[in-house]
Amino acid sequence: MQFSFAQSGITIQSFPDPTCLGNSVTLNAIVTSTDYGTDSYTFQVIPYAPLDTTTGTVVDPTLTHCGALSGGKDDCWGGPYPIGFNFCFFSQLYTEFYVGSNGWIGFRNPGTNPWNTYVARVIPNNAADSAAPKDCIFAPWQDWLPTLSGINNIFYYTTGTLPDRELVVYWKKCPMFGCTTTKGSFQIVLKEQGGVIENHLQLKPSCATSGNKATQGVHNNNGTIAFTATVNSINRNNTSWTATQESMRFVPNGVSWHTGSATGPVVGYSDTITFSPTVTTWVYAVINTCLGVVHYDSALVHVVPTLTGPTPVCKGIPATYVTEAGMTDYTWSISAGGLPTGGGTATDNTVTVTWNTPGAQTVGIIFTDPVTGCTSTVKRILNVTVKDAPVPVITGPQNLCLNTPGHVYSTQAGKLNYTWNVTGGSVSAGGG
Repeated sequence: MQFSFAQSGITIQSFPDPTCLGNSVTLNAIVTSTDYGTDSYTFQVIPYAPLDTTTGTVVDPTLTHCGALSGGKDDCWGGPYPIGFNFCFFSQLYTEFYVGSNGWIGFRNPGTNPWNTYVARVIPNNAADSAAPKDCIFAPWQDWLPTLSGINNIFYYTTGTLPDRELVVYWKKCPMFGCTTTKGSFQIVLKEQGGVIENHLQLKPSCATSGNKATQGVHNNNGTIAFTATVNSINRNNTSWTATQESMRFVPNGVSWHTGSATGPVVGYSDTITFSPTVTTWVYAVINTCLGVVHYDSALVHVVPTLTGPTPVCKGIPATYVTEAGMTDYTWSISAGGLPTGGGTATDNTVTVTWNTPGAQTVGIIFTDPVTGCTSTVKRILNVTVKDAPVPVITGPQNLCLNTPGHVYSTQAGKLNYTWNVTGGSVSAGGG
């Protein structure tokens, strides 16, 4: 499918700008388009609520491309079968589906590809199609053996009315290969509204074959993106697990976030993201639609250096101010009366300033935005108070007799932050 781009259907809300280097920024997107698909799914556990398993069209007799018979339909797939409505999966629109005997449904004709593989694998998996089915929903992908002893185990039907129709595909008391007396029952439900996928597991038992490893999740059409279930801290991605009376769903996130352009690197999914940019960059909120349109909105996130250094300072005493090393797109800004004695160029991350004028002063950075080239709106300023150095008044005798002790010298009461300096004599008390 060839996509066109439209700057509509989604809006990024206002956010704190600029942000300091090393800090995080949170962006929120409001989606106004109603026809969007997704490149991302959120997994949710919901109350157990399976759909009817007493109706439907049987799948088993139509399964082909089978492996060893083993008394049943082993490692097979069949289709296509009608969904009954348009269903959006990973931003692609489908009206038909295929069934794999080992616990999955898909939307692409496997053709000569051996998608009857029975060994669950980690997804995403973009190796050859023989390694893992693509464009599929796994619920769960494990080694099942339907139609053992001639009993059908897989069915499908469409229920509901526009626009709330649902496709239900279910495995009912299906034997497990290698543990044929152990049987599982589970459902995959496609919901017309919102492209939501539900999974109802009445029973997913354990079987030692292949280490009981199973995969539960969704896999895109080229094996580069997948989202899997995590329950009780176990990621069900080719791991050993069991389930009894569980319901869950995969919900389209809709929004993906990119840097640089609407097709640039992905920095997150969902309506809200928090990330820590290291350079000023354009950030794009993007939604794909099943009608071939990409909606987006963009925002320029400014990243400016932080600025640290002393305030207040004393008149005539050098003070050093520092930014992050490597932040070079700025010039120093020093108020009148400040004399830089080191650094202070666009490539320095430190500057040393001596003020000889007391009062309110400033030191700062005028930042030149590397994306826009603008210098007028993005600044980092420290307000500095320059204080006069204290001058204590000393009282005491000036004309003394040689070697005569007991002469006392003092400053104003409360003047404590000083040291005495005595030459040619000795201190017998005080001195602090």
